Amino acid sequence: VVEVKGGVSFFITLGPFEHTGYPYNFLMASLFLGALYTTVFTLGMQFVYRYFALCRNPLTVAEFAGMYFSGVFSMFAIALLSFFAFRDMSEEDTELLKGHPAYTYDTPIYMAVDPGSVHSRLHIAFSQSTVICVYAVIIYTGRKINAKLRDVSTDMSESTRAAHKQLNKVMIIQASYPAVVLGLPILVATLCIQLRVDVLWAGLYLVPSASLIPMANAITVMLVIPSFRNRLLGKLQKSGKIKGVSGSKAFSTELKPNMSSML
Repeated sequence: VVEVKGGVSFFITLGPFEHTGYPYNFLMASLFLGALYTTVFTLGMQFVYRYFALCRNPLTVAEFAGMYFSGVFSMFAIALLSFFAFRDMSEEDTELLKGHPAYTYDTPIYMAVDPGSVHSRLHIAFSQSTVICVYAVIIYTGRKINAKLRDVSTDMSESTRAAHKQLNKVMIIQASYPAVVLGLPILVATLCIQLRVDVLWAGLYLVPSASLIPMANAITVMLVIPSFRNRLLGKLQKSGKIKGVSGSKAFSTELKPNMSSML
């Protein structure tokens, strides 16, 4: 959970790790940040792959894997550097955190990020630049992809045009949802740290919403791609018909003995 109070960002470990101290709480926070950065980075790589496939020479599996895993390694390497950006618990920070109604009693273990520290300022700047750069890449490559598709649309079959149109919808939705539930909160939280503004209950929004991204992406694909959507709805309709038929059979078998007894 991430809370911002008094201009200080608190990374709080809850659940079974609520009272786990250094260095494990620092490690868990670093892994969380690494996963967060990788999620944002992966969105950009989807557009980069399609950009190369349509506008330049398609990437080979080895080239794409090299680019992607180099980026993932960089994200986690920088996230692990947060060991130098965080500071351990102190009486001053504990009193500040206790001002939050959720942590007044039984205050959990936490790490603090103070914008007064040079390491913290660099880490905050990296978080902001990651989101901004990735979405700049998404906007640039997205415009190039759409321009290329308009140029070659007359040479495509109707089914190919429809497939590209569906893929465009999926990619736009998959990029828009994380921008709202992940990218924007990261920018707001880091700006509030820099401006020393309180953002209470921020963690209750940021962490669950980030965790829903894989589920939202899967649902998007199933509902936007017609073949998947028709298959899913067909199974649901078929299941409903089977239940309806079995229910009517059960009703008729119960009704027959009653009618025979009346006769």
